[in-house]
Amino acid sequence: MSKAKHHENRAICLSPDATAMDAADEMDAHNVGCVVITDAEDRPLGILTDRDLTLRVVAPGRDPEKTRVSEIMTDAPLTGGRRDSTLDLLEKLRERGVRRAPLLEDGRVVGLISLDDLIVNLGVQLWNVSEAVRVELRESRRTSRQRRRRETRDDAFDELRNQFGDVAEQIRERVERDLRSFGERLGRK
Repeated sequence: MSKAKHHENRAICLSPDATAMDAADEMDAHNVGCVVITDAEDRPLGILTDRDLTLRVVAPGRDPEKTRVSEIMTDAPLTGGRRDSTLDLLEKLRERGVRRAPLLEDGRVVGLISLDDLIVNLGVQLWNVSEAVRVELRESRRTSRQRRRRETRDDAFDELRNQFGDVAEQIRERVERDLRSFGERLGRK
């Protein structure tokens, strides 16, 4: 099973003092749907999604230039490790009901994984497995056909040997009978 580091994305990080407008600008500039809020050592403090901006800033009519991301972020975000398997990460995301998780190495944010990325990767892995099974089945059928042909050929050769053996026995018996008959005729003369 593949590891998270094989399909991680770059994490866009902001300090807790950044504004909602800063977060929206960063999301727009990098064409992403979330930013990770980190401390000075790049340890995750929270995560802020485009949905959070809509529900926590736009809908209530808050000023995006005065609202700090620390006020609207989701605290203690789900995190994963770069060596976590795809299935482990999918299970973590499912349990928490989230779609994105920062990836950590030595406690620091090094990337971001999304549910969409994991599902696409899992689909590719399943396709690869199905292709391997298809190739194995095709090879097995080919080998089976070859074995059946060989068995049919061997059976035909055995039958032919038996028939030749029977013919040879009949010829030997005929020759012996003819020789005895010839000897008996010679003996009478």
